[in-house]
Amino acid sequence: MRRAFLLALLVVSCEDDPPHPADCPSGPDFEVLISALDAPLPADTVVTVHYGGGVTEEYRIPDHGKHYVLFCEPTDRDGNPVGTGGHGGEGQLAAGRNGPGGSPGSGFEALTCELWTDGPATLSVETSRYPKRTEDLQAKNGKCTVSSEVELSPEDGGI
Repeated sequence: MRRAFLLALLVVSCEDDPPHPADCPSGPDFEVLISALDAPLPADTVVTVHYGGGVTEEYRIPDHGKHYVLFCEPTDRDGNPVGTGGHGGEGQLAAGRNGPGGSPGSGFEALTCELWTDGPATLSVETSRYPKRTEDLQAKNGKCTVSSEVELSPEDGGI
């Protein structure tokens, strides 16, 4: 009886992960647009993804790391790529404008990050300027790539 219960539980839990359509071209599982409310992203922005039962990868501005599942590029607020003159934001825009209150800004408005996790993931965005934001990302039935947005803002409503 116990084995039957565990088998039933396993079958039900597998139904929670909706499959990608069979005709999906090769592409990321998730695409996330990260921006800050009315300001460039802070220069100390760190994007972290947790996936696959405990694996972690991160992206920093400027980024010099080797990546396997998390690929970010500087963009405008609409997700259109901007010329950085380098890889991953280390070019001319990395030493850009200051953010609110004189805090160092990255010089670009947003990051667009592709996540190739082959399953659910948790994305975190941290800076010294804004509270940490964490998003749980799940596949959606019938969608090849799930798109979402993360906008960083003060917890106190800007006061």
